[in-house]
Amino acid sequence: VAFNRFRGLAGNEGMFAVLIFPAFVFALFLFLRAFFEKMNLKTAVIFVLWSLISSLIIFSGARTYFGAMVLVSVVGTILFGLVSRQKFLKILAILILILLILSILLLYSPALVKFKNLKYSFANLQNNISKEIEEKVELQLKANQQTGTPVISQQNIEGRWIAFQYYLALLKNDPLAFIFGLGINYRERFDLKIGELSIGQNILFAIFLYGGLLSATAVFIFIGLIWQKIKILLKERDSIKSNIIYILASAFTLFGWWLGAIFLGTPITLIPNWILLAMALALERAKN
Repeated sequence: VAFNRFRGLAGNEGMFAVLIFPAFVFALFLFLRAFFEKMNLKTAVIFVLWSLISSLIIFSGARTYFGAMVLVSVVGTILFGLVSRQKFLKILAILILILLILSILLLYSPALVKFKNLKYSFANLQNNISKEIEEKVELQLKANQQTGTPVISQQNIEGRWIAFQYYLALLKNDPLAFIFGLGINYRERFDLKIGELSIGQNILFAIFLYGGLLSATAVFIFIGLIWQKIKILLKERDSIKSNIIYILASAFTLFGWWLGAIFLGTPITLIPNWILLAMALALERAKN
């Protein structure tokens, strides 16, 4: 059964999910704060807004971002409840409500067809496809540029798994690419098409392809810095001057973006990625 995936004004459905995901996370944390502080009309309005944003992402059919929505909702709700010192039963109640709404939206969405067709399997990556990818990569590395975008015959195999093999083969066949990277414009020289579809990179390899080990090290340092800020929120809640909503929402938007990027392409080149990083790290203690 076919369905039209929602893309709004974005170039494709995946990019639409990427662009609207921050709105989902910020609306979630604003709703949590309103729910824990006082149940009123404002809480209901924010809840409706959050539900509408959630439905847009689900109707886009972006499966990885639906998974990111669920994980961010679960971990974010629990963490925010702990930081704001809420009772366990209250945290559990709102968590159940959030997961129930997401489930209902999914069940009544035509995008459910897309989710039902999850048939990823590494076992389905046939040897002939693997050999074809290796051959394309070797030719590209020898020329150090594209001599026409390589095209792989899909043969009913999920395209993102083929892309996974392709970019892994790039790093495996060129150790210098793993160490130093291929540059921010590497896709102009190394890219892949499956039939007529251009396949995006993923976060697992993109950070190495962009800037090698230095780029990957920087990402892990940033992750460590964000985790340090969250630990401070948990341990020293009363001494925090900053608005914890914007710190947590920024951190969890990054978490969801990078989680979704495993299959939809890294957000490392998006300017909002670095703005959110700065917001997540902008924790200020109150002066004694």
